[in-house]
Formats: sequence, structure tokens, C-alpha cells
Amino acid sequence: MKIALISFGYNRKSGIENVVDNVIRSIDGVDKENEYIMYINKYVEGYYPGSSGVSKKIVPMAKNQMLKTLWLIFVYPLVSLIEKIDITVVFSGTNNFSLSPFTRNIVYIHDLGELYIKNKYDKKKMIYRKYLALPINKIMGDMFIAVSRATRNAIINNLGIAEDKIRLIYNGAGENIERQDKNAARRLVSAKYHLNDEQKIIIVVGRIDPVGKNLLRLIEAMSICAGERRDFHLFLIGESNFSNSHLAPEKIEELGLNEYITLTGYVGMDELGIFYNSADLLVFPSVHEGFGLPLLEAMKCEVPIACSDIDVFHEIGGDAAVYFDPDDAADIAQKISSLLSDEIIKSRLIKNGNNIQANFTWENSAKELLETFTDAGKGN
Repeated sequence: MKIALISFGYNRKSGIENVVDNVIRSIDGVDKENEYIMYINKYVEGYYPGSSGVSKKIVPMAKNQMLKTLWLIFVYPLVSLIEKIDITVVFSGTNNFSLSPFTRNIVYIHDLGELYIKNKYDKKKMIYRKYLALPINKIMGDMFIAVSRATRNAIINNLGIAEDKIRLIYNGAGENIERQDKNAARRLVSAKYHLNDEQKIIIVVGRIDPVGKNLLRLIEAMSICAGERRDFHLFLIGESNFSNSHLAPEKIEELGLNEYITLTGYVGMDELGIFYNSADLLVFPSVHEGFGLPLLEAMKCEVPIACSDIDVFHEIGGDAAVYFDPDDAADIAQKISSLLSDEIIKSRLIKNGNNIQANFTWENSAKELLETFTDAGKGN
């Protein structure tokens, strides 16, 4: 079969691009029979590895939202016919879509956060996602891939898609995030950010989305922590590319927390690995997520986790995390502070995390995806 993979992006490499990267690498390892063509724009060209089994074609039109949309609607169906594509895979079903009547269409849905979180995106982006991308994928999609049970339920409840059209394929633990010497990692971070030996390193990994990632409530919680202890430093690690990203530094300034919180901006995978291995704690305060890759990455680096008490985090984090009410700053502060001080609980979480993350591998994901391609090719 000839399989087309569609992945367009406009920012630095983030969660979805990391998923696509790992899927491509893993497919190359398990599938030597099918032919893959990846349609990308120039912004993500360097994100994905060269591969003997996956060829890359840059779509010049996909340099902005309008031209990308025109290519997806009018050009790709002709391309798929000319290239004799059997299956089209859309990697982000809220941002891209398939309109080819000449192929079987498989749509990845990573999450539907914009339907749960008020003002997550600006009005223009919400209109595009809610009234164009999602409806088209609902009509044209033959099969859908959900990355968690929580996302599968959201697809059923919000899009009205039958459960038998949805395949659950979990993401894997990041192959490029590995356990390192923790003392060495700690020295590197401490030297760069001028920390002392007593300061606990807390990290949050993800784009600076103050609303969706619940960062404003977390900052309030850190203000409570700062009133009780001074032995911590929080790093907000990620790109500030949301329209309301400015709310996070403004809140930090308002509460006088500049000496306790640093926004690092975007960091590459090597530096991110150092942050994970230097950390005493990962905090994940989101009110909604589709999966939660940082949970698995923290487990791989033997970092204890404090996260929101939401279904998807229980699904992925299990008994390797301590859970807090994401709407309650005092509860967030209490869970963070107690976890920083309790070595027995930390050791238990780390041990449990080692067992959990071993079950989430990209090889398993790739094999399940290959089975989905086979079923789609048969018209199942």
C-alpha cells in the first residue's frame, strides 16, 4: 500500500511534532512493505528524520493557514489520485483534515481541549477548528485514532463518532529522553540559573498556555509555597507562542515571584533531558489534556510527579503520581510542598513509574498503527 502522512506546523517542535517524529521512526523499524510519503511544510522539515521507508515532500502552499487550507481542500485530492495513494493519515485532526474521496482516511485526534477550555485559542483559530477541520474530518474520516481512553470518550461525546470507528493507540515514552547522571544534570542547571545546593528544582514542561495548562493557578500555588518555604525554584519550560502567554510573566511579577520562577522559553531535546534529570519534581497542572507525554518522560528519568486529578492523568500516571485539585491553589501548594519533603513517597512514586513507563513504547504504537493501516486497506 501507498500511505500518505500529512503533518503541517508553524511553531517550534512541540508535543504533536514529537509524537509524529516518534511514529515515523518506529514505523521505519516495523514496516518494510508499505510505501510512505510524508507531506509537510517547510516549518517542520527538520523535525523528522530521513528514512529509507518514508519520503518527504514539502508543500510550498502550506506556508500559512489560508494557503494550507486551499491545498488540503482542492489540491491534495488530485495529488492522492495521481500518486495512487491508498491511505491518508492526518496527524492532527483539529488542525489538518482530509478531503480526498480517493483514499481511505485515518485521522489522529490528540485531544479536544478547545471544546473544554474556554478561551484556549483566539476566535479565528476556534472557528477554523470547530467549523472546518473537525466537521470535515468527521465526514471524511473512515477511522480515527485516539491516544487515550479519555480522548476516545471526548471524540464520541463531542463529535458523535461511533466507537467502532475509533482505535485506541497510546503514545510511547520519548525515545530521546533518557536517564542521565542526576548530579551532573543538577550542576549544569544550577550553574546556568545560579541556584544553590539547597534549592529544589521543580519543572513544568509544555507550551506557555496560561489558560489550558492552568499556569496562573499554579503560580498562585507557588506564592503560597513561597510563604512557607524558600528552598525551591520552578522552571516553566516551553515556547511562549499563545496569544495570552504574557499573562504568566505578568502574574509572576504581580505576586513577586521572579526569584522563584523562571520561564526558559523553548529548549531543545538535549537541554530538556538535562532539565528532567536535574528535577526533584514534575508538576502537570492542566485542567484538560489528551495524553500527557511529560508524565512518561519524567518516569523514564525517575522524577516524582504531582499532577491534576483528571481522568487522563490517572490513565497514564496511575500510582506513579500524587494528584491535586487543579482549581484549588492551596491543594496544589500542599501536594507540592509535601512531596518535596517526603523521601519515602518520592521513592515509591519513582519505583511505580519505572513499571508504568515500560508499558508505553513507540514500537508497540507503531505495530498497532500498522494493524490499523491493514484493516483500513481491507475496508474494515
